[in-house]
Amino acid sequence: MKGLGKLPWFHVGSFVKKNNRFWGFWRIALNLCTMYNVGLYKKDDEMGALICENYAMLLILSIFDIPIGFGEKTVEAVCEERGVDTETFLAIVNLFVNEESPSEEVKGRLSVPALTDFLRRSHVYFLEYRLPAIRRKLVEIMQGELMTEGVKDHNADIARLMMRFYDEYVDEVRKHMNYEDEVVFPYVETLLSAKGRPVGYEIAIFSKHHDHVENKLTEFKNLIIKYYPAKSSVKINSLLYDIFNCASDLRLHNAVENELYVPAIQIQESMRNPKR
Repeated sequence: MKGLGKLPWFHVGSFVKKNNRFWGFWRIALNLCTMYNVGLYKKDDEMGALICENYAMLLILSIFDIPIGFGEKTVEAVCEERGVDTETFLAIVNLFVNEESPSEEVKGRLSVPALTDFLRRSHVYFLEYRLPAIRRKLVEIMQGELMTEGVKDHNADIARLMMRFYDEYVDEVRKHMNYEDEVVFPYVETLLSAKGRPVGYEIAIFSKHHDHVENKLTEFKNLIIKYYPAKSSVKINSLLYDIFNCASDLRLHNAVENELYVPAIQIQESMRNPKR
């Protein structure tokens, strides 16, 4: 590609198109630039384009119970059809894709019921689907390894240790999410429905004791990578791939709580005087 670095950018495309050996590379580069949208998504963007550019958004659609098949409809149109607050949906999407927290003005307009519903549905996703699916795959791998001829006793000990570690981790996640379901969400619903502010609790209490539940999953992942003597890389790597994705999903969950939910509740608290 001699001399290409000296060409103005608007001539690069025509240069590589005339030189077929560079055209495949150029198309890949263009596709990569298109695949990852670096700007904030807006309500008049096509929902289909959002998913094609960032397939991880399928998680958010699933949690909001928004089915695919929306043609060329905009984000706003799809959200209105499904009864989802558009501004709240976009705040979650942009937080996940661009790690962009909205302004204080936007946080004040977010729908607290929509955020509560998103978090509550997330709990169902993790506790009833994501984490049990990982455990089933883990059990399959561990049992297969232990039944292999010649497996040493210390390998069996490692397998049992990993199962115990994972089960303890899931118990912690369940405890964390049950606390939100049984304490935080009812408090928020009471706060929104009452004329005054309930006494004896505030969202800052939750914020101070808010455990980042994805951290221990990262420890589990590192434990497998460093110490599990797998005989086959295919299944264990598939498990690790699921764990990496689950950790990413949990980071989104925590980001929604820390960057959107807690600030939105604090705004609501500031609007209400303490109940005497």
